[in-house]
Amino acid sequence: ILGHTAPYPEEIPKLLISFLDKEAIVIDPYLGSGTTCIVMEKEGIKSIGFEMNEEYFKLACDRIIEATNDQITLFDLMKYHKV
Repeated sequence: ILGHTAPYPEEIPKLLISFLDKEAIVIDPYLGSGTTCIVMEKEGIKSIGFEMNEEYFKLACDRIIEATNDQITLFDLMKYHKV
């Protein structure tokens, strides 16, 4: 993934799926490029990601919006862009 120094494939967070209840909320304290949150969204599992690096955060937001076909509102993500 261009823009991130340590991307990993979607198969890694997919390993968690069988251990999770559909009502679970996955917390990713190192959001990076957003792979974990993208996979959880595709599987119908809620997730929360934290990222201190503003560029990685913007990358993750863009990727999440693209992966979810804009189902996440711009307001949901933009309110965090200002932090």
